[in-house]
Amino acid sequence: LEEKRKEEGKKIKLKKIGKKEKKRLMNQLDKIIKILRENEKVRVSTLAEILEVDRETALKWASFLAEKGIVDLEYPLIGKPYIKLKEYI
Repeated sequence: LEEKRKEEGKKIKLKKIGKKEKKRLMNQLDKIIKILRENEKVRVSTLAEILEVDRETALKWASFLAEKGIVDLEYPLIGKPYIKLKEYI
């Protein structure tokens, strides 16, 4: 489980992307936060569908937000990973 988590949770490097791409990414991250404010928790696969991106991209974005302490990224023993907003946000 830990190995899978490391493999799927690759970091997004914001400094390596251009200004236009950075702005698009920040807009998508804002959308994720808005979605989580409206829902207690959301599966990464559902998030990918809503944002119209592949699951891997949604997982990278969720991992980035988790690294920043904005969301919790949960990997249940049974089922798909999901994210939820931290209580204080």
